[in-house]
Amino acid sequence: MKQLLPLEALAAILMSHAPQGEAGRGNTACFDWSCTGGYPSTCTFDPSCSVTNSGTPWRDSWTYGDGGSDLLSPGSTATHVYTQPYPDVTLLKYHFSANSPSVTCNIVARNVVGPPQLLNGRCQ
Repeated sequence: MKQLLPLEALAAILMSHAPQGEAGRGNTACFDWSCTGGYPSTCTFDPSCSVTNSGTPWRDSWTYGDGGSDLLSPGSTATHVYTQPYPDVTLLKYHFSANSPSVTCNIVARNVVGPPQLLNGRCQ
């Protein structure tokens, strides 16, 4: 009768033969953002500038800096409405078994003080 490998041993063998760049190596989190600037301000977040390796089960975890958050399918554009002007937004490219890169940026949802600031940008 054939001896079967335990699941952990099979996973270790497969991971040891993964191509360079798999299993969380070389992944980066990045997003482009744009806000309407009104009150309230609607902002969109596009994670397409992030680098993730194909064949891995990524999810995009957004933390909007005002208590709101979303867990979306990879690459989905997120939308959030703000009443506060300068939140910190975090994108975590979540992987269930490997390194999960993240990036946090302070964005301008609307200008309230000082010289006008851009209502869009890239966070990387």
